Amino acid sequence: MKMKKFINAPETITDEELVGLGLAYPDILDVDGHLVISKDLANADRVTIVTYGGSGHEPAQAGFVGKGMLDIQAVGDIFAAPNGQLVFDAMKLADKGHGVLLLTLNYAGDQLAGKQAMKLAKKAGLNVRQVVTGEEIQYDPNGEDNKRGLAGAVALYHIAAAAAREG
Repeated sequence: MKMKKFINAPETITDEELVGLGLAYPDILDVDGHLVISKDLANADRVTIVTYGGSGHEPAQAGFVGKGMLDIQAVGDIFAAPNGQLVFDAMKLADKGHGVLLLTLNYAGDQLAGKQAMKLAKKAGLNVRQVVTGEEIQYDPNGEDNKRGLAGAVALYHIAAAAAREG
């Protein structure tokens, strides 16, 4: 059988990947369980930015956490969104009193987690706004809107981070 990738055990791959990310970039970010947190968050005096999504598409999301970019990413397992509680925990941690921007990719699991997290945020009285990506163009003869919004998220991360820095 031809080897395609290195995996110690499928049930620990996400945890091991996150430990490795933390070890590789200790000057830029911290990893706390399934949260990747920018070191810049501690002194953030601005709107903060949270995103989330499954692992397996690296460097998507976690690779954009750091100074002048994303503040926190909540990480799900391989190709699976994190649960809404973890996304809410990320928003609470990110809240520095100026509001939190939640950037959501247009996948079914991400949408569900975002909806749950936003309900929890509203109940907790957090000042959170959500933006959902959906920039991909595809033809669907049945008229269904299946725009996933993955590629444009990178530009959105940059634009949102620049706007947050400018106030």
